[in-house]
Amino acid sequence: MAKERIKSDHKQLSLKLFYVSLFLILVIVFFGYFSRYTIDFLDSMYKVSDNQSATEFSQSISEVHGKWLGSKNAIITLQLIQSLDLKSKGELSFVVNEFGWPINLHENMNKKVEKVSCEVLWLSLQSQEKLKTLRVMPIFDKKNNVTRCMYFRGENKLFEYNLINGAVDIQVHF
Repeated sequence: MAKERIKSDHKQLSLKLFYVSLFLILVIVFFGYFSRYTIDFLDSMYKVSDNQSATEFSQSISEVHGKWLGSKNAIITLQLIQSLDLKSKGELSFVVNEFGWPINLHENMNKKVEKVSCEVLWLSLQSQEKLKTLRVMPIFDKKNNVTRCMYFRGENKLFEYNLINGAVDIQVHF
């Protein structure tokens, strides 16, 4: 009778171990399967966010240039509008180059910073918070003047802004 009880306990223990192992395997398989979709979903969210920021940047560049075409002033002021209720949140003044494209904020020019500031333009011309891993790379000509600004998130190029013709080349890739 004791042998039967030991065999029965051993069978129950083996069965419990089998079910626990099966449960763990199923959890790992489901986690692996659904984590792929979660990662794809997060990547698509980043891509949409990047596209929106680049589009807002391009629209703001065009608005500054449009105001410059009307006035030909070296400093152009934009009203900051909160998009949902269209209330003004203040204004920003931009210094434009001889072609009418923004190169820096007017406030920064008083601090004796470099004439063209690609990072300041990025932070000022789109409404989203600064991207976590944004990297800005100015491109210089032979006379050491900034002619283009390239914006990256990690190694992925978001877009390029040409200060000569105002073109914003959006290239969000993943």
